Amino acid sequence: MKENSIRRAVRAGRAALGTGLKEFATRGVPRIIEASGFDYCMIDMEHGAFDLEFVLVTGEVLSGSPRPETLAVRLRRDTVRRGVPTAAL
Repeated sequence: MKENSIRRAVRAGRAALGTGLKEFATRGVPRIIEASGFDYCMIDMEHGAFDLEFVLVTGEVLSGSPRPETLAVRLRRDTVRRGVPTAAL
């Protein structure tokens, strides 16, 4: 299992830096985030224009990174009501 980059930052005594996505649901965005060196990325599905497919693809891209990223997802209420399994995220 890859080490959590947020935990690694905290153990090293530095702040964990990340970014959030609310717009620009294009396939190139995960690569840009990966190259930027952030410790985490938060995808806002509640206020943003993202669907579950984009979140899953983004998670795949970031999890394959040599720099392990942490992905946090904020779900829309209707997604949660539909019973989407959180293990899929």
